[in-house]
Amino acid sequence: MLSHDCEIENDTVRVLAMIRPATELNDATQQALFSGQPDGYYARFPLYQQTDDPIFERSFVDFRRLTTVRADVLTASTRVASLSEELRAALAESFRLYLFRRVERPTTGLR
Repeated sequence: MLSHDCEIENDTVRVLAMIRPATELNDATQQALFSGQPDGYYARFPLYQQTDDPIFERSFVDFRRLTTVRADVLTASTRVASLSEELRAALAESFRLYLFRRVERPTTGLR
């Protein structure tokens, strides 16, 4: 769930992103994503493998696959895991960069 805390308290809609296995990415993209190298694309957020319960394979949040649902749909769902405050902040920043990314102008030939 990507909804901000104040939206959770005051809104009836939640934003969800798909979590996909890292194996869906080619080797070069996996290497860049999980080594922390910025790719300028910002459409993915790495989720490292977790061997403790709940066990979680190496995955990524795919910001290109967003959907919204009514809050009452989620209240009936079972929460499998939650992120630490630090990881939530990093995810929120990555999502912000994805939403508000800007295209850089070429430095030559244009003014």
